[in-house]
Amino acid sequence: MQTNSGEAVMHKEKTSAKAKILIVDDVPENLHALMQILNDQYVIIAATDGEKALDLAQRQPLPDLMLLDIKMPGMNGYEVLQRLKANPLTADMPVIFVSALSEAEDEAKGLKMGAADYITKPINPGLLKLRIQTQLELQHFRRKPSHTFQPEGQNSSSKPASILVVDDMPENVHGLVNALSDQYRVLVACEGEKAIEIVQSTSPPDLILLDVLMPNMDGFEVCRRIKATAAGNAIPVLFLSVVDNTIEKVRGFAVGGADFITKPFDIDEVRARLRNHLELSQLHRRLQQTVAQRTSELQKITSRLRATLNAVPDLIIEVDTEGYCCDIHMRQETTLPIAKRNWVGKLVYELLPTEAHQTLLAAFAEVNASGCSTGKQFEWPLSKGSQWFELSVSKTPADALVEPRFLLLIRNVTDLVNTQRRLLLSNMVFENAVEGIMVTDESNRIINVNRAFTETFGYSQDEVEGQQPNLLKSGKHGHDFYQAMWRSLQQENTWQGEIWNRRKNGEIFPEWASLNVVRDAHGNVINYFAVFSDMLQKQAVEELSQLKFYDPLTGLANLPLLSNRIDLALISAQPHQRVVAVIYLNLKHFRAINDSFGFAVGDDVLIATGQRLLEVLPKQATAARLGADTFGAVLPDLNAVEKINLIVEEIQHKLYQPIILADQSVQLSIRMGISVYPGDGTSVTDLMEHADIALSDAKKALETNCYRFYRSEMNMHARAMVKMSAALRNAIDENRLVLHYQPQVNIDSGQIIGAEALIRIKDSKQGLISPADFIPIAEETGLIIPMGEWVLKEACRQAKQWQTIQNGFVVAVNLSPVQLHQPDLPHAVTRALQQSQLAPECLELEFTESAIMNNVEDILRIMRGFKATGLQLSIDDFGTGYSSLSYLKHFPVDKLKIDQSFVQNMLEGDNDAAIVRAIVSLGQALSMTTIAEGVETEEQLIYLRGLACTEMQGYLFSRPLPADEFTKLLSKTQSVSKQA
Repeated sequence: MQTNSGEAVMHKEKTSAKAKILIVDDVPENLHALMQILNDQYVIIAATDGEKALDLAQRQPLPDLMLLDIKMPGMNGYEVLQRLKANPLTADMPVIFVSALSEAEDEAKGLKMGAADYITKPINPGLLKLRIQTQLELQHFRRKPSHTFQPEGQNSSSKPASILVVDDMPENVHGLVNALSDQYRVLVACEGEKAIEIVQSTSPPDLILLDVLMPNMDGFEVCRRIKATAAGNAIPVLFLSVVDNTIEKVRGFAVGGADFITKPFDIDEVRARLRNHLELSQLHRRLQQTVAQRTSELQKITSRLRATLNAVPDLIIEVDTEGYCCDIHMRQETTLPIAKRNWVGKLVYELLPTEAHQTLLAAFAEVNASGCSTGKQFEWPLSKGSQWFELSVSKTPADALVEPRFLLLIRNVTDLVNTQRRLLLSNMVFENAVEGIMVTDESNRIINVNRAFTETFGYSQDEVEGQQPNLLKSGKHGHDFYQAMWRSLQQENTWQGEIWNRRKNGEIFPEWASLNVVRDAHGNVINYFAVFSDMLQKQAVEELSQLKFYDPLTGLANLPLLSNRIDLALISAQPHQRVVAVIYLNLKHFRAINDSFGFAVGDDVLIATGQRLLEVLPKQATAARLGADTFGAVLPDLNAVEKINLIVEEIQHKLYQPIILADQSVQLSIRMGISVYPGDGTSVTDLMEHADIALSDAKKALETNCYRFYRSEMNMHARAMVKMSAALRNAIDENRLVLHYQPQVNIDSGQIIGAEALIRIKDSKQGLISPADFIPIAEETGLIIPMGEWVLKEACRQAKQWQTIQNGFVVAVNLSPVQLHQPDLPHAVTRALQQSQLAPECLELEFTESAIMNNVEDILRIMRGFKATGLQLSIDDFGTGYSSLSYLKHFPVDKLKIDQSFVQNMLEGDNDAAIVRAIVSLGQALSMTTIAEGVETEEQLIYLRGLACTEMQGYLFSRPLPADEFTKLLSKTQSVSKQA
């Protein structure tokens, strides 16, 4: 677990750290042999002479022990030992002589000078390691300030230590007794069984000197059996033997021997060995007693702590500095989804939810900075629902033996959080309630009011706090009224009714009041509270709500309410696998009713349509008005799609019947688009969009009354339309529209008399885009309106310039059928003429034959208006629209344009030639000019001239040209004409 401060965590002292041993020997082979024996257990440093040894002995960190050879050149081992003991820095360092000198006086001399032990070459590895381990343990205990040592030969009760000498040779026993009895209490056993008996007595010895070679039971077997007893297991056993070989020593150590003393021995060596092992044994016993005592105390503390913890319902986790769980207290395992046994050894981040990670990191950072962290909360999603927990973290102090730990206390505060939320919610409800709320104490003195109260009455919280509610009294109610109110409160704990109150400004007004009593468990009154609703304001809110969700004209639902009803229908349909239909309905030619009869009649038609829609729809359906002439409906809870067809056909029949308004009879046709859940969408947005797309498709149909169910290809078309519409709008906004002009020529003279303006779009990748590629899209999206107005202005401006080259030059502009339905079309034409100052007779407007025949009366009215201003009018693509000759004679048209499909085929087919002849003859009969489109060959020109066709245009004379090229062509033809 990293701390945010980046500080390294203090590590505990490693009890397994290797001790440092200094080996001093002038013979490299001896150094190498000793290093090979000890290198795996200890850190080894070496010196080959006394001076170097003294230098290394004083370097920090100091060696823990020195192995010192005696015979060395220059400074021998005795002198090195003497100088070590004279130096306070190294005086306590244990020194073990390692030498080939085996005389008793050599050993005694070293021990008297302060050597800790003596071992002779050749070295037994096991014995060497045992001697080193003994000295290191003694040194470790001696360095502990808490340990005190008894004088040599004494135990803790100030009695001499007891030594059991086991030897079958009386002279050996006698020698040891004489040498040791001045310092120790000496016990004797001449054979193994007796020794074992003494060890198991009530006063076992403190140490055993055990001969190896004895009859019946040798020393090794005696040692093994002593160590097998409870009393003898802790008693150090030192073997006495004349045999000095490795195999015997290894065997002795294997059965529990503590050391070997080889006969004949020096008594000082024996005393040194006894002193070391008795001291070590005493220290071990004291350590065991201290551990036992402290263990007992710890168990008591642990028991009390465990009792305390068991009373704590919280989760407590002990975590090491790496983030791993070391221990956990969990009183109720059912609280959390992870069993207690699965916590220990796991990373705490793996156990706590993701939502707690940032909280935990913040807590650890706070602990490292200030020592503790409290009050941090996190949410824990559990199977029974999310629970909230509060995290508190502290850190245990580090010492030499124990690394620091984090203690995490995790408390379930779900009830507290929920209570706080409820209080917060209650407070928000109280403060934001539309109704005024007043709370009083048991003495009926005001203690709290909400914002709506202050807004209604004009009093602030401070002004009313501590006052009686009669502050609001209007004076309109008598004593009996208030007595009845209090009687109801006392008996039923509530009262409701209309009451007149007074505002701060003196105004009195009616309110609906609800008064309630709050009592404690014993029935005593704690509080009263009153809720006031301003009846005048309530009426205004209801009216506003009506406007918000209902159409003010028809009373039908509006778009937001219809969306809501569709949503409710989907929620109900999903679990029961029912069908829901959304219908969009449009009244065809409704604009004509407003134009012909006025808006009042139009409103009556809409109201009647809404009423008929309600009559024909099922009771559970919702009807809505979505726009000027567009209605909608949702049909919920249908068991089959086929049911939709029946309802739609009933709507068609009902709405197609004439509407009688005063002395007028109005009959409308309708178009409907339908989307169906779940096939056409599963959301409100999808169903409404798809119904609208289906309605758009129905509007394109030729039928008078029709409906269309949504199909996926409609959506693809609609998306394509949106994309192309955006491209067209960009072209308009970026001024990438351009006009090309195709000359219109007098067939007899060959002179240019005018031109047809043809729109193009400039594109950096595609070049010039033909109108055939974008006009249908512009008409469907309505962009043809701004595009058409631009064409009028630009064509008039250019024609005015060409008047300087050819007086009376006429420019022809095509009108889209969509433009013909725009009331602003005459004004757009007038603006174009006025801005360009072009004479009206120099502008020719072209109407397509199909557009005229779809709406004869409206187009005739538009044409007469244009003709009255002096404009020239023509019928484009004549012969393709099946126009009636009876209608044609009424149109104020100046020119008939023969469609190029007839011109191109008139020399190959009798039918096309007959049509061309008939159109020319018709024009002559009605005194109209005829112009042939698409003339591309001389043969076609000769044929048309023979029919007395007046004018022509086509590639034979010129393709459509940009304005600058057309100017050059016009100037050239005028020059040629003048020369002729």
